[in-house]
Amino acid sequence: MKKILILILVLIFSLNFSVCAEELSNDEYKKLGDECLWQRDYRKAVEYYDQLETAYIARLSKGDKTNIADAYVGLGDEIFDPNPEKYTNLIEAKQKYKEAIKYYETAVEIASSAVATVKIAEVKTAEQKLDEKKQILQEQENKIKIEEIKRTLHFYPNYISTANSFLMQKSYALAAENYKKTTDADELYPLPFLSDDKYKANIYYRLGLCNLYLKMYSEAIDNFNKALKLNEYLTEAYFHRGVAYEKSYNKKAAKDDFDLAEALVISNQ
Repeated sequence: MKKILILILVLIFSLNFSVCAEELSNDEYKKLGDECLWQRDYRKAVEYYDQLETAYIARLSKGDKTNIADAYVGLGDEIFDPNPEKYTNLIEAKQKYKEAIKYYETAVEIASSAVATVKIAEVKTAEQKLDEKKQILQEQENKIKIEEIKRTLHFYPNYISTANSFLMQKSYALAAENYKKTTDADELYPLPFLSDDKYKANIYYRLGLCNLYLKMYSEAIDNFNKALKLNEYLTEAYFHRGVAYEKSYNKKAAKDDFDLAEALVISNQ
């Protein structure tokens, strides 16, 4: 009985705390945010300022708006570092840059912050350098991959044979893995045995079919597109792309593909 009473009291306290939190006014949120800003806890300050209504902010004095904008700039500064080496990898750096821009843009929106405007330009410059570095690294990685492809050219026909076998056994994930291994290699370094467009179109079609069975509809559509770019008369690709569109709730695109597939069947009779 005692445990039940304690549990009820805890629930009541939690409920009251929740209600109090929800009932905080704009003035109270601003006061809490100002206190955190004074302590240079920008993240906490922004959490409180984010609760302020737009109309409330619009009525504030220029000084108050500047203070709020400073919190967003401060948080952006904590996130943004022009040296991408600070981050775990280039992808994380890109994500952090986007997050920093979001806070700087908010500062500009609230108080037309000139500092934030300059910061946005700095982040975009850093993003451009990041993209350039990423491209250089990608090119270096591709060179290594191409050398490996050249060294193992004789293996790729076997990957297709293996993929075909897996497809017949309905082992779609394994089939897709082997098809993709070949198509990825061909996109980097054209494989001699895939020089015939119709043959290559069938490879992309089968890869798309595996994607479709695996419910990877976006990937399926992408590979059916590649197949049809190589062979516009591949009826099965239209039909199964239609199925992928249908599964993706794109009824119009699905109907268009079904109609194209039907028209090709009729023309081939």
